[in-house]
Amino acid sequence: MAKVATKLEHAAALTKAACDGLPPGQAHWWLRSTADFVKLGKRVRGDQALEVVVHLEPGHYTLGVGPVRGGVREQIVVTASAAPPPAPKKIAKGSSADTLNISGKVFVITGDLDGFDRDAAKQWLVGLGAKVSTSVSAKTNYLLVGHEPGPKKLEKAKELGTKVITEAELRTALGMEAASEPQTPSSDDGKPESAADPLKAFVAKCSLNNLDKKVADLVGPSHFRDLGLSGTELWGISVGPRGGEYQVWIDLTDRPRYAMQCNCREWRPCRHALALVVTATKHFIPPAPPPEGHEEAARYRPGFE
Repeated sequence: MAKVATKLEHAAALTKAACDGLPPGQAHWWLRSTADFVKLGKRVRGDQALEVVVHLEPGHYTLGVGPVRGGVREQIVVTASAAPPPAPKKIAKGSSADTLNISGKVFVITGDLDGFDRDAAKQWLVGLGAKVSTSVSAKTNYLLVGHEPGPKKLEKAKELGTKVITEAELRTALGMEAASEPQTPSSDDGKPESAADPLKAFVAKCSLNNLDKKVADLVGPSHFRDLGLSGTELWGISVGPRGGEYQVWIDLTDRPRYAMQCNCREWRPCRHALALVVTATKHFIPPAPPPEGHEEAARYRPGFE
């Protein structure tokens, strides 16, 4: 597949003192695909603005610098193009683009969303680095609009020139599938409610009580570079304390079993797999397929048996 010329831009994210105290791998800007790191052509420290053009294959990437807490982790989606596209620019208030960088942006939600519970949507946006407010102001970057939105918020957004974005537009910009219709169990097949929801059925077979602190510290969307639920496949890319990435893939219908690629010493269950399951039960998980090769990258071991 042809590569796409992509311009990466970001303001300085760290102080000079912070960079001086970090190892080179964290002190300089880096770009990683789902498989490996990508060369940026030149090394740029985190206390300097990044502006570089790289040729990337279509897919999902993470731009980062500094430690997980206190550094930058931004998601970049590169889409295929028949002709070389103009260098992408970061989205500003009132603009539109095929990709969306929401880190540090302020969102306000109004109306009912198709695939998001309101509280879960807030948690998900915060987990991706955004901020969520309850009222539209001059600091608001995006008004996320669902069904039957509040007229006052729409009027205020129009008055201030705030970018109004629908759930479908947000999903497209983040590289997510369209919201799926909620599933309801059939009243004629005699199956219990959990049978209509593979995640609920899976959780019912797992012991998730009294989790130790090592697992609890890994729970939440902010601890995963990417994650999703595709049919009966629950998958995630867990981010370790030093920026390492661990592939986790779970077949919710297989006994159950889980797969992983991480440095956990536990045989069953891996704490990253447990953290993914707990995250899925407490937060919104986008209905998205795993990256190509994700299952193969994860080591497959039996668990919860």
